[in-house]
Amino acid sequence: MGVKVTSNGLLKEVLQVSERSNDSLSQELTKLYNQLSELRTETEKFYKRAEDWKAKRDELNKMMSQLASKLKQEREHRSRANEKVAEFKVMKEGFKKELDERKNLIDELEKKRRESISNLRDDPDQLREQIRKLDWFLQTNVLSLGRENELVKEVSALEKRLKGVKAIDGVDAELTEIVDKANGIKGKLYEYRTRMLEQVKMSQEHHAIVVDLKKQLGDLKKEADNAHQRYLESFGFASEALSKSRKIHDQIRELNARLMSERTERKPDIDNDMKQRIEKVVTQAYEKVKKGGKITMDELSVLVDKGFFNDDGRT
Repeated sequence: MGVKVTSNGLLKEVLQVSERSNDSLSQELTKLYNQLSELRTETEKFYKRAEDWKAKRDELNKMMSQLASKLKQEREHRSRANEKVAEFKVMKEGFKKELDERKNLIDELEKKRRESISNLRDDPDQLREQIRKLDWFLQTNVLSLGRENELVKEVSALEKRLKGVKAIDGVDAELTEIVDKANGIKGKLYEYRTRMLEQVKMSQEHHAIVVDLKKQLGDLKKEADNAHQRYLESFGFASEALSKSRKIHDQIRELNARLMSERTERKPDIDNDMKQRIEKVVTQAYEKVKKGGKITMDELSVLVDKGFFNDDGRT
């Protein structure tokens, strides 16, 4: 008896029995795997963002360190300038005090000189000329004792008057010496005052740089603090996503275990169900054959396995 064979068959339904038995668990697993994939992507995104903020924070901290070193140097320069200002100020004050003392002495000598000049009635040169003439007259002339004594007394009086003039000459010499010294002190005073003002200017310049560097440092610190905060936030989000991933991973492991357990428990029932369905297929296929109907390749294969046909399709 010949057998007519078609390409479709009933065995497809039989082979899909076990696949339909765990649809709900499979769908739940698929959903969890999708969530896990999304969380892994999110975790990587936040870790990358955290690394970027960390790199920016570290770069800002490096710039802050460089500025802090420069700020320290400028403060040291300013301190040295201030020390020089204090040193030159002491020197200047010392010379000023000494100059004031010299000025007071000059005032006293000038007052003494004015008083001495006011007491003078004669020209010193005239006095010296009179004394010279009288001495010469006494030496070259024979005079009576009385006349000689008169001239000697006159010379003595002239010499006393000349001593007053010589005293003024001494004051003038002393005054000249003191004025020269005072002028030297003025030079020193001007020198140290100039040097002090130079250091004051230098101190102000360094102070301006210090103020500017402190402002820059403050601005950088705000940026670095913000970058650090954003780094902590991003790292926190990444850690949170990772924690969720671990929980989902545990759920997946649990569902896989349940799925394997249910498949193991239901295997005898599934096998029996498949056996019944195959027997039904065999019966229906054999009836078709007897009536001269067409059967599928799967149905033919089952009939051959059951011994209804030879390999060539003959009963």
